[in-house]
Amino acid sequence: MQDGSGFSRSQVARLPLVIGALLMGVLLFGAVATMQTLNAPQTGGGGAAPSGVPGATSPDVLLFTLAVVTLSGITGYFVVGSVAVTQARRAWERRRDDEQGSLAIAQTLFVTTILRAALVESFGLFGGVLLLLQGAMLAWAPIGACIVLLASLMPAGSRLARLEEAATGVRGVGYGPQGQ
Repeated sequence: MQDGSGFSRSQVARLPLVIGALLMGVLLFGAVATMQTLNAPQTGGGGAAPSGVPGATSPDVLLFTLAVVTLSGITGYFVVGSVAVTQARRAWERRRDDEQGSLAIAQTLFVTTILRAALVESFGLFGGVLLLLQGAMLAWAPIGACIVLLASLMPAGSRLARLEEAATGVRGVGYGPQGQ
């Protein structure tokens, strides 16, 4: 079924493809950056100090920025997840019928999943850029966190069932691995 916006429940089934593509992009970018780092000739130095920051080198500032972006992205990931539950409950309360309410919950899951994936991908790619530019293997920490969080978004069907249960208070027919 579709609502007036053209959204259909089948779009949720395509989410793992989208998330998988984002995950593979971050993973491959990290791998290429690592290969470039390992095969690059070693040069001394660590970058010039930015003006106005005595004693701080560019790698220090960029690693600090990566840490801030990573923590912000992880926080946003969890905040958007809890906002999804609130939005799904509101959509269920305002429904005209159960089918329209279920479709609104699916649309909430779709939009918030894309938003959460974008938040996570941002710090994963930033880590890859830092790895490529400076060879800072420490940048694999946010890349790894990105990969784990993106992978957690992959099972769209079970996540939809859990969101429907949270919004409606009723366990759905297709919920869980045994369909209970």
